Amino acid sequence: MTNNLFSSDLWLPALERYGSDTRLSVKLFDADERVVFGPIHPTPLFQLFEDKGYDPGIFAECARRCLAQTDSRPAVMVSEIYGLAAVGTSLVLAGKIVGAAVGGYAFVDFSQLSEVQRLAKDAGIKFERLWEIARAQKPVPQQRLMLNGELLQVLGDALLRENYRTRLYEDAVLKLQQTAAEKEQAHQELQEFAAALRANQEQLAKELKATRELQSASTLLVKRGNSLVVYQRIVDAAVAIMRSDFASLQMFHPERGSGGELHLMAHHGFTAESAGFWEWVRPASKCACGLALQSGKRAIVEDVETCDFTGGEDDLKAYRELGIRTIQSTPLLSRDGRLLGMISTHWRAPCVPSEADLRVFDVLARQAADLLELNQSVMATASLAAIVEFSDDAIISKDLNGIITSWNRGAERLFGYTPQEAIGQSVTILTPSSRIEEGESILDRIRRGESIEHYETVRRRKDGTELDISLTVSPIRDSQGRITSASTIARDITERKQSEEALRRAEKLASAGQMAATIAHEINNPLQAVTHLWYLLNQNALPAVARDQLQMLGKELDRIVHITKQTLEFYRSDSKPASTDLKEPIENAIKLLAPKTESRGARIETDYRTSATVNAYAGELRQVFSNLIINALEAGATYIKVRVSPAVDIRRAPRRGVRVMFADNGAGIPADAKPKVFEPFVTTKADKGTGLGLWVTKGIIQKHEGWIRLLSSTNGCRRGTSFCIFLPEANKRPFNSLRDSGNAA
Repeated sequence: MTNNLFSSDLWLPALERYGSDTRLSVKLFDADERVVFGPIHPTPLFQLFEDKGYDPGIFAECARRCLAQTDSRPAVMVSEIYGLAAVGTSLVLAGKIVGAAVGGYAFVDFSQLSEVQRLAKDAGIKFERLWEIARAQKPVPQQRLMLNGELLQVLGDALLRENYRTRLYEDAVLKLQQTAAEKEQAHQELQEFAAALRANQEQLAKELKATRELQSASTLLVKRGNSLVVYQRIVDAAVAIMRSDFASLQMFHPERGSGGELHLMAHHGFTAESAGFWEWVRPASKCACGLALQSGKRAIVEDVETCDFTGGEDDLKAYRELGIRTIQSTPLLSRDGRLLGMISTHWRAPCVPSEADLRVFDVLARQAADLLELNQSVMATASLAAIVEFSDDAIISKDLNGIITSWNRGAERLFGYTPQEAIGQSVTILTPSSRIEEGESILDRIRRGESIEHYETVRRRKDGTELDISLTVSPIRDSQGRITSASTIARDITERKQSEEALRRAEKLASAGQMAATIAHEINNPLQAVTHLWYLLNQNALPAVARDQLQMLGKELDRIVHITKQTLEFYRSDSKPASTDLKEPIENAIKLLAPKTESRGARIETDYRTSATVNAYAGELRQVFSNLIINALEAGATYIKVRVSPAVDIRRAPRRGVRVMFADNGAGIPADAKPKVFEPFVTTKADKGTGLGLWVTKGIIQKHEGWIRLLSSTNGCRRGTSFCIFLPEANKRPFNSLRDSGNAA
């Protein structure tokens, strides 16, 4: 009986058309796993294996799995070796699996040259020949291949039913010829059976037409043309499959409203007014879409005039204007169960959609859902790819063996290699020989699922020069959560490092200079006394030996005086103080330290409430403000507020000036350390500081006839440090009264 089911001439043209559209070769198997038909539509890859007598075994394995199915009959895909895949479906007659249909071979997401080489070796085929065919046969995504399997099931079931009915008809005719005595009864039965057969043939014709609509929509999906055109083609296919008068396709927008809304993407038969009315549909809408949106399941309204749910006057009015009586709405779900949209069909006359039509329609709904999900993914991927490609930072991906797999423009600018030169190479081309073990350690951490953030190290350019960079390395996982590769973001911090080092050297030099000047100043007073004593001794009558020694002492004193003057002149500025707007040295200090601020994730906010100027050495004030910013950053501050406001100093004779406040949210200064912070060689930075920064700062402020004071806390939300600096105004306007003081300091 099985051979009769598969021997009809109907199988060959139908499966030939299927194989042509899907680019697959098809084989039919009976319930005993024997090939009874095929191959149909041998593809170049299939023919190559046939000619060489090579069989990977995936056709037989796919058939075996299909025949092992029971109640559930999803499409089966076998893809275990070389990237080759086959897809198949079981064939059921009267509730019993009587065979299987399998299509192949296809490459699923195939891109590895090594796999083709291994396949050629195992099959005994020249690599060049196999590679030529593999390149000509484009890979098929798994979702597309599974849809081909579902389509093969719909087509196979329809052909199997027709064959079965045809065999029954032949048996009836034979029985009629053999039983002449029952001629009248057999004739009547034959007439009745013929009528049923004609009805079934009409149904089969409708199912085949629906199958062709499904194939046409599938072709557009594979080509990925204009999305709106594909959406419209799916809607038209829905009308043909369900034999409805209207249809619509909507996309779900979860961000709109409290429960999300459906947006109309394409429709068949709607007027402009009705399309505008249903452009957006909310869950509370009194329509089938609203019901399906609330329940997450298919909603069927057999008659809008008698259904309680469609009680909304506006929706019912819209149905009546179009003449709609019956509606079905099917949610479109992603493979992981997320709501993506809705596909609906509408009829002018009351009816109940058949299970056969709904089964074919569900295949179309699956395709529509995959299309919506694919388009969303493509848009997100395109946006992310643009960000990566045009980022100023170097963004690189590599596999778990350290082989570079992607290379953006930032990487090309930073390291000097083009994508063609870098991709496929080991990431060690960027690693100095002294840091090879460091690269291996990073890969080990990635394999364990760890992420690495703002790791400062050294890398090498194409020309051999080395540069300081900050690395952020993250593991990349596949859909099953397995770590497959790593993403690296590299930022050049060479200038920042150089600026920090230059600033550190300048601070040390200034501190050393001021210390030397202070010491020289202190030495100068006793030195003058010694010089006066030498002068007095020189006026007395002394022995010749003593006078010679006194002359030698005079020469040494002259040398000491010269050294002292040189030391004082080393620290003393060559320029004169000038009228200075404080905004300039503050902004210069902020700009100079911007790389350090950004690297620590900190933010500096300025608030200029006055434009008053002071007599100052701008360079020295810039050093003061730089010291305060550096101290805040090294104390862990993420926010620094700088405020410049008018002030009056009432500590002595009232005088107008400017108050500069530096406030941060850093760790704060311990209470026992605050009284000593302006003393030399006192630091809270362990081995990082010299202990001279605030001492120099206080000296510069005092040199400008101002003062500086400190407020700091290490407790909870009040943690942080504030420095308040007062500097007198340049014009030193007279102060009339406290009534005019405004902001007294």
